[in-house]
Amino acid sequence: MINKKLIKFLTVGGVSTLLDYIIYLLLISYIHITIAKTISMICAIILSFILNKVWTFEYEKNTDIKLIGKYVFSQLINIMVNVSANYIIYIITNNKHVAFIFATAVATIVNYMLQKNIVFNRWR
Repeated sequence: MINKKLIKFLTVGGVSTLLDYIIYLLLISYIHITIAKTISMICAIILSFILNKVWTFEYEKNTDIKLIGKYVFSQLINIMVNVSANYIIYIITNNKHVAFIFATAVATIVNYMLQKNIVFNRWR
């Protein structure tokens, strides 16, 4: 059976990914693809933090420097995975949309594991 937190995480991820994609599409005509992807991800990451903290993981502890530090660390890893995968797949396929979808899928798996086990883990 699928975990309730996983369903919430995927819902938040869907909303954040939509924001990411819209910003990405708006920027790729004006700036380098890697910069566009980085900016779009930062916007989506901020939204994702708020929604995952409050709704997905129902993390009731205050937002302190330790939590923000763990989240920033996890998202730096997520950005590196996402942007790298996006760039590599774009080079291989020359298709920005395929690159975006592939990068998002890979990063979703990495991101869920980091947030569940490190960032919003109540026992850490």
